[in-house]
Amino acid sequence: MKSMTLKMFLSYWVIMIGVNIASDFVAPEQMRRYSLIREAIRSAMLILAQQELDAYEAHGRGDGTQYALASGDALYIANTNGRMLCTDTGLPGLDSLAARMRGSKSVMGHRFDSFQVVATATKGRSGREYVLFLKSPISPR
Repeated sequence: MKSMTLKMFLSYWVIMIGVNIASDFVAPEQMRRYSLIREAIRSAMLILAQQELDAYEAHGRGDGTQYALASGDALYIANTNGRMLCTDTGLPGLDSLAARMRGSKSVMGHRFDSFQVVATATKGRSGREYVLFLKSPISPR
């Protein structure tokens, strides 16, 4: 009886080790879909910015051209030279990030001490190109 219990106990742990090893090889690969994550970020930024872009193109200004979110994030709109439209972020280095985004459909970011800025390029209804910046605070760990 003891040998049967010992065999069952050992079999259970051998199977669990096998499952853990197999899941380490399979599950992380399925979760590492960075292109899908970047597309989701880009889509969310475009949805939020479209109204501001329309207002800016129609009236030469948006409703502040800064969209503040309840999470503490802020969405800024700039031209492709990195000049903020209607609102200044006061952040250095965004002009070089905007220049890299020109004509790109990807998402790039820059990390500062207490926040990060994610950027993507888009076109307004007029066909003019803009750069969207999403500023997100980094919570301490």
